[in-house]
Amino acid sequence: YGVQVFKTPTKQEALTRQEALLQKGYSPILIIRDGVFFKVIVGSYPDILTPKWMLEKMRTEIEEGEVVTTSNMTPIEESMNSAALTNSLPDTSKIVVEKSIAASDSLFNPERQEVTAFTNCLENEGDAAAQAYILNLLDTASQDDVIRGWCMLKNSYLEMRKKDKVAAKESFKALAEGGIASIRAHRDEALMRYAFLLTGEKDKLGAYQAFEELKKRTDDPLRKAVAQAQQAGIVMEVARGAAGGGGTLEDCRNACMKVFDYVTPETAPQSCSTAELMYLETYYYQGDYNKSIELGLSFLEKYPDQTRENSMAIQFIGLALNATGEYEDAIAILEKTFEKDFSEKGTSFGTDGKPWDMKKRAAVWIKHLAGLKNDQNLIDSMKIKYPEYF
Repeated sequence: YGVQVFKTPTKQEALTRQEALLQKGYSPILIIRDGVFFKVIVGSYPDILTPKWMLEKMRTEIEEGEVVTTSNMTPIEESMNSAALTNSLPDTSKIVVEKSIAASDSLFNPERQEVTAFTNCLENEGDAAAQAYILNLLDTASQDDVIRGWCMLKNSYLEMRKKDKVAAKESFKALAEGGIASIRAHRDEALMRYAFLLTGEKDKLGAYQAFEELKKRTDDPLRKAVAQAQQAGIVMEVARGAAGGGGTLEDCRNACMKVFDYVTPETAPQSCSTAELMYLETYYYQGDYNKSIELGLSFLEKYPDQTRENSMAIQFIGLALNATGEYEDAIAILEKTFEKDFSEKGTSFGTDGKPWDMKKRAAVWIKHLAGLKNDQNLIDSMKIKYPEYF
């Protein structure tokens, strides 16, 4: 994407305008031949937000101006960009552009004395003292020392612990952008966390593009898979109406399957199960209940150890069974949620970082379906079996 600032039938006029813009500090300036016209384009960016911001800034100086496409976009990116056009312009672009080459991961020694000192400080003196240590180290370390990137990463997490998401986001972004000496692993981790924070802010386009940037940068297939699964989730939300809507559930299914370009259920069960869960959800949302039941039952056999995803699948199967008139079967499978053990950390947490009470969710659905059938006997029996949920 770029900003078209001038269109003329003569190449000389285009070159004159290009020179004038360069003298004002605008760069890069492209001249593109379009039929009989020559178009002068300022900038060439992978996202639409930067040229929109640039256009607003330039309108006081340039009479003509519109955002134009200078590169190919996928249909889902185009649909999200269309939705994003109605939003207020950001102060700066939210896409993270890497300014320098990251150092090899082998250049960072996790047993450095500074790392040990930080750990001891955190354990013995608390977060405030540990953050003061980190910030002082950041100020005093050599500009080309990769310990600076590690400091920024730790500082970002300490800001998260203080629940200051704004400061954490800016810290993660500063590291991800590459203005600070860092190894690749720390920079990629910062970019991933930045993308997650954008997701939490409901910035669908910004998060989607940050995850796309992560896939391009990292050599880690597990990170690529996480980013792809997150993108699939964003596509799902947009297809269902978020951010003004756009795309289709078929786009989501295609995005889900791309996770398997990077990993397998054996190497990354979390990302794969998340992708397959979303895949079966798309059929439920489009009203193909039999297909969602079929995929759901297969899912339960394939991922018996993914507790949260397994329970989500159970609930979609139950709702789909009820939609096809199989009320008793729906209740029976929903009740299986109460057999699950959610004590294992990491399997029952939602994207907002808070625990998901899947048993409570199942109870809500059972109450709802029983209410539709006016089935008080069922509710009474559930109160006896699971008093804390009924």
